[in-house]
Amino acid sequence: MKLYKTHATIDANIISPCKPSRWGKANKNEFGFTYTTKGKEFGKKLYLSLDVNNDFIFDFTVEKASIHESKLFDELFISIKSFSKILLDAAYDSYDIFSKIKS
Repeated sequence: MKLYKTHATIDANIISPCKPSRWGKANKNEFGFTYTTKGKEFGKKLYLSLDVNNDFIFDFTVEKASIHESKLFDELFISIKSFSKILLDAAYDSYDIFSKIKS
């Protein structure tokens, strides 16, 4: 597989450990709450960096859902900083992140 290193992205998806009715029984130190377009969700988040053209995953980490996506940007950005275009959603909308991408 040839990677052209043109378009990459960093994003996160929620991983729910159980139905909402069982949230009270889950370990609160291991999981966390977050708010998405679907409302309040509980679990962990899978954060990943990938090549958009080939769906090739360069790096990933799993953390509590309560940790904001932008907190893991530096860790994931290392794997895709050589790409010419990096696609991000509004969770990464900050001056610090833009300046790291530009440099």
